[in-house]
Amino acid sequence: LPKGVNNFTILENGVFEAHLDQSCRSKLGNPFEYKKDISGRLSYGRVGNLTGMESLELFVWVEVNEIRVDIPNSGRIHFDLDKGVHKELSLSLFETPADCVAITMDSDRDGDISRVLGGQV
Repeated sequence: LPKGVNNFTILENGVFEAHLDQSCRSKLGNPFEYKKDISGRLSYGRVGNLTGMESLELFVWVEVNEIRVDIPNSGRIHFDLDKGVHKELSLSLFETPADCVAITMDSDRDGDISRVLGGQV
């Protein structure tokens, strides 16, 4: 989860909810977007039933459904996204919570793509 989580609850069955003051965007290899409310279910090496997190893939925002790490640790983190998309990133990118820049309006998410990618287009 990014910096700025102001409330986090977890139940005995692993279901969690995290709340941010507002939706935000971070860059961990490529852009991720976090909604104000994020939820899922924690289990050993995995976050499943995830809602409230998206990844920018080929100029399209795609929901992140599951995050998992290899046991034993391979140093990689796996993301299962909507539309059958799968990606891997270095686990080291997630050792420290990412800075997250507030999204001020919904129209901002579909705006200038070069701004979303940090001027890398």
